[in-house]
Amino acid sequence: VGHFPVPFMTNDEAKFQVDKFEMSITMEKARIHAQNGGCFSLFPEGRINRVPGTLLPFRNGSFKLASESKMAIVAYTSYGNAISWPRNCALGGYPACISIILREVVEKNHCFDTVALREKTEKAMSEDLKILVASSKN
Repeated sequence: VGHFPVPFMTNDEAKFQVDKFEMSITMEKARIHAQNGGCFSLFPEGRINRVPGTLLPFRNGSFKLASESKMAIVAYTSYGNAISWPRNCALGGYPACISIILREVVEKNHCFDTVALREKTEKAMSEDLKILVASSKN
């Protein structure tokens, strides 16, 4: 798995402006990684969610390369992380029950464009999160 950081222009969570020049360099490195059979972990919300049990709207950028490269998408949805590592703590590791669902959303060599991939993944993860939240209350 490669690590390709997003060069945001600011630390302000409400602003998602990226340095376009730096991002073009990063995307070219990521494309080469994908062409060589590499895989990625994407964080489609673009930031840490302040409200556990909900999803922020997904951003297209996370899915552009997956669409172009016809990469499979496997969604990893988890719930309980905020107990183990609260947002305002510099370091986490508190005892917690973290539940996950791992699901293939699309297979390799699919024919989905960027928007369709984003929508399909967001729908799948939203459904999975509802299941996780409901099961945590039992």
